[in-house]
Amino acid sequence: MKRIRRLLNPKTPNGAWTPVLAGVILIATAAVAMTLVPQAQRGLSTPKRPVRIVEDNPYNDWLDGPVSYIIHPGERSAFEKLTTDEERDQFIRQFWERRNPNPGSKTNAFKEEFYRRVNFADAHFVAGYPGWKSDRGHLYILYGPPDEIQFHPSATPHPFSVWKYQHLARLGNNVTFRFVEQSGNGDYRLASPPWK
Repeated sequence: MKRIRRLLNPKTPNGAWTPVLAGVILIATAAVAMTLVPQAQRGLSTPKRPVRIVEDNPYNDWLDGPVSYIIHPGERSAFEKLTTDEERDQFIRQFWERRNPNPGSKTNAFKEEFYRRVNFADAHFVAGYPGWKSDRGHLYILYGPPDEIQFHPSATPHPFSVWKYQHLARLGNNVTFRFVEQSGNGDYRLASPPWK
């Protein structure tokens, strides 16, 4: 075939260099490909920062559940540094006791009211995820039942609800929150949440 090609087209260069040229192209392509493959896939690198393995356990559920609305950053940091379940149990007992209006009593009114609010939110504000994760659930857990609720399910362009509180600590008097339902699945979102 090479001879026929040379006879038909005398200007075609001699094919002796073709295998060498093909080898050079193959090596260059392989070198470029190796630089594009992530180092982690080749097993050549170590992570730039330590990887924290988060186990699925009740302590993570406690920390990242509704308690996340009321725990202080310093408390969260201290809890994350604990290494044994005994330390975590002790921390949780102290966490609730610090909020107990009657320290040392057998019942903790703050804790009982907190979980009553969580249960209410889960029963009334579900919108594709647990009610405590919704904006209405978040606000209800933080501030309790509003003094007045105006509900407008047929409003246009979107249904909305307004919650009014006569007084909220750190927020003042006559505090109003407006929730708008734009998704069609009952998820009323809060405009300008106070926690953002």
